[in-house]
Amino acid sequence: MKALIRTSLAVVFCLTVASVASAASPKFGVVDFQRVLRDSKAGKAAKAEMEQKGKTMEAELKTKGQDLENQKKRLEAEAQVMTKEVKEEKARDFHNKVNDFNELQRTYAGDFKKFEAERLKKIQEAVTGVLEKIAKKEGYTIIFERSRVLYHEDAVDLTDELIQLYDKQ
Repeated sequence: MKALIRTSLAVVFCLTVASVASAASPKFGVVDFQRVLRDSKAGKAAKAEMEQKGKTMEAELKTKGQDLENQKKRLEAEAQVMTKEVKEEKARDFHNKVNDFNELQRTYAGDFKKFEAERLKKIQEAVTGVLEKIAKKEGYTIIFERSRVLYHEDAVDLTDELIQLYDKQ
């Protein structure tokens, strides 16, 4: 009885090993998305667009901040000759302008993050489409993002090929 069980287990084990060995081995690839963003035409264009928008927002905030600073200096200089009521009214107005400025900073920061996320999402969707074509054409089972992989050989890095095909679109 024990011999029959051992023989049966040995047969099942051999069949399992044989079926795994005969199955196609998986093919893995790696892509460095940060390099795609940095080196592809679309990535460079998105970076330039984001830098331009950031500079525009920054310049506007700098101008408004300087205006507030100048207004503060004027108020401090004129405070000596103002009545108490006028000082309080001007102080409230200035405080409201500072609050408006701070709100504008938060709005710009949120708008910029949204703008950046939209650009990155658009590139990522396009890159994913190109990557799927590469995977199907070359028989890749799984493609990982490089930042999630501890080690890989250069032979499985598809980043250069991806950038070339993406730039042709």
